[in-house]
Amino acid sequence: MDLSSVTQYWDDPLMAGLHVACAFIALGCGLAVILRRKGGKRHKQIGYVYVTAMLAVNVSALLQAEITLFGPFVIASVVSLTTVAAAMACAFRFRRTRSPAILAAHGTMMGWSYFGLLAAGLTQSLTASEFYANEGWARNEYGVYLLVALAAIWTIWHVNRDTKSLRKVAHKSQKRVASVEA
Repeated sequence: MDLSSVTQYWDDPLMAGLHVACAFIALGCGLAVILRRKGGKRHKQIGYVYVTAMLAVNVSALLQAEITLFGPFVIASVVSLTTVAAAMACAFRFRRTRSPAILAAHGTMMGWSYFGLLAAGLTQSLTASEFYANEGWARNEYGVYLLVALAAIWTIWHVNRDTKSLRKVAHKSQKRVASVEA
């Protein structure tokens, strides 16, 4: 795919290049974090690169978009920024509380952040490609929906797999607290 087909709607080619490069960095880092063991030094290092790349992707998208309250790209960028910020807030809170529920929330929010990145990337790259330009969106939109649905299923499976034990521990902890208080 010709990169210019993805960045053709941007006013500033440098900003477009930064946006696409950071999106690819975030895709790679997010995949590495999902597939690796959680919680170690490398997890945190790759996670910080992911968060930084996501900030650059979203800020560049907001700077490019016509600033309206309800534009689809503005809404998607704000949701993405909110998801990443909530995930980081959970990570920092976990450091103080050591709560498995907070850690599970961190994993869930990061998982949904990665899904949003996958969905945006699939949608943008497929709809901006020469194939879609020549064939027309109406004839191929279901292929994009299918790929986004598969990305959602993959993300949900990984998030549930990675946070299952944390959720169990949190549930047992809540039961103990409730029985002590009763």
